Amino acid sequence: MQAIGLPGTRKVRHCERFRTPAGAIALLRRNIVGVTADDNGALNVWKDKFGKYRCMACRYMVEIDSRTFTSLAATREWVAEWLENIK
Repeated sequence: MQAIGLPGTRKVRHCERFRTPAGAIALLRRNIVGVTADDNGALNVWKDKFGKYRCMACRYMVEIDSRTFTSLAATREWVAEWLENIK
């Protein structure tokens, strides 16, 4: 899969699905964009060209939350919270 047009990164990036916060972090460590979706929304996580971790939550193709973090721990917390919100 490919992700296109993510802020703070080149136009086309390889992406893979994740199901857990640990899965998202594993992808970020490999510099791969992580994506997931459930009944109430979708999440995207990626590392930008400045080395920061960016997270975006969408519902009905509209962004409802986005954050930028400098630590994987904070990113993991955000992912865990939003995985519950999109179920």
